Amino acid sequence: MKFASIDIGSNTILMLLTDYKNNNFNSELNFYSMPRISKGLSESNKFISNDKIKELIDILKDYKEKAINYGAEIFLINATNAFRISSNGIEIKNLIKKELDLDIQIISGNEEAYLSFIGASGELRKNQNRLVIDIGGGSTELIFGNFTKVKYKKSFSTGVVSLTEKYLMNDYGKKNQSLVYNHLNNIFDFEEHIPKNVSAIAVAGTPTSIVCMINNKKEYDNSFVEGNKIYRSQLTEIITKMSNMNPNQITEEFGEVVKGRNDVIFSGALILNFIMSKLDLNEIIVSAKGLRYGAVLDYIVKKKL
Repeated sequence: MKFASIDIGSNTILMLLTDYKNNNFNSELNFYSMPRISKGLSESNKFISNDKIKELIDILKDYKEKAINYGAEIFLINATNAFRISSNGIEIKNLIKKELDLDIQIISGNEEAYLSFIGASGELRKNQNRLVIDIGGGSTELIFGNFTKVKYKKSFSTGVVSLTEKYLMNDYGKKNQSLVYNHLNNIFDFEEHIPKNVSAIAVAGTPTSIVCMINNKKEYDNSFVEGNKIYRSQLTEIITKMSNMNPNQITEEFGEVVKGRNDVIFSGALILNFIMSKLDLNEIIVSAKGLRYGAVLDYIVKKKL
């Protein structure tokens, strides 16, 4: 069965095209766009802008065409934090249905966490406990457990875009880093629910970009990223390096791999470093899979296919 699984995030819009059969993802094609639809969303401004709505519709129109050409039979489209917190999320969902005949599901933080967990874990049946870390544009999800039982899952209302817009627009220095860590300390309350030094997988653009940056990969290479590791010592080194740069210098130093996230990769690194520090994680496994893969697996299980 051929699927088009689309993840509408705060910073990126991702599409997976896959022929899922015999408990495997086959003929995988992945597409990435970075319109940052959450730009400017805040406590005082709850509206996704008209410019971003147009950009979103154009991307989805292109994705739909690609999916039809691929022969997709099932469309799974999930919208996350930007749609959750905006006042016009439902209006945009209805507009997309009218203009493109695409059905968008605005999923809860817990649903997002679960889909990211099963997507990153990659197997439908496995009893090993693991932590999945999903650092998005407007939220961060932590999920701990296995396929028999998810023991803890929570979506925290801070991500790379919202954190950057609040604390890191002009200065990456120690003072602002301290403000970020104080903010994260107030937001995150996971320590008593997740054991120290647990096996951990990190998904989304922050870890996939950082693992390339650490290894001097100027362009994104999915085969290199999948299953590779980030060590905390490497992460702290890259944070120190970026703290003396601005977004343009980050692009010059690290290349195409930070395109579309050169101004938010630093805040993503701080979030990841905070989580690793609190849980005594010396290393994490990186996965390019996540919600869009989990959506397919969830559909397969629910439909008993």
